[in-house]
Amino acid sequence: MMARNSPYQLSRNDLENILFSDNSDVRSRFREEFADLIGEFLNASERACRRLRTFTSAVKTDRRSAWTESFLFYAFNSSLTSCHLFISGFPIPAGNLMRHYGEAAAMALLCSHHAIDVVKRLDKDLEKFPVDDALQLARKKRNAELLKINSNAWKDLEDITKWFNKYSHSSVFSIATLWMFSKPSTFIVGSGFDEDKKESYRRQLQLRVSSMTVLPEIIGAVERNVRTAQAKGLMH
Repeated sequence: MMARNSPYQLSRNDLENILFSDNSDVRSRFREEFADLIGEFLNASERACRRLRTFTSAVKTDRRSAWTESFLFYAFNSSLTSCHLFISGFPIPAGNLMRHYGEAAAMALLCSHHAIDVVKRLDKDLEKFPVDDALQLARKKRNAELLKINSNAWKDLEDITKWFNKYSHSSVFSIATLWMFSKPSTFIVGSGFDEDKKESYRRQLQLRVSSMTVLPEIIGAVERNVRTAQAKGLMH
């Protein structure tokens, strides 16, 4: 919803409409402007979902596979839900979910390798493990060598996560998402679409396409590590 001059002149009815709106008008604008990227995202999501299905049939059920599947699914769902929120006009919560995507993908990789003690640490104390440091932990020299992560895929994963870090704080950048650049003195309350932010919107959708595109490769790396651990009879 747009509010001119002041967002504080909203009536009880206005607030109720914002709270219960399905934001279909905003999604229609995104679909009209970015049909190509949304189509790419859906295609990549279908491939990632199919790769998750093959992962579940390729590994036996144990603690390691349970942890890795949980984090892989969370990465997939975070990207999908983030895109839904973004095209519904909510860039801040959508951006936060993309950070979740990156951390979950890194956690799946860390849990997958038998020579990295992440599964053991999680089983010992769920609350103390620093999941927010997962990307940095996976990047450490020894871990990176063990995981044998494709350098291009890892760079994509880090670039996606770094770009969305700016959405995790109440910065000027975050506040600017509420200003309608195309209509001076107008603010977005709840959900909205700003014609003058199309370039930024396109960039953000491209990053979400990348997140789903790279996920099958990450799933493949996780699967190889889990199967190796299971072949060695290693639980942790």
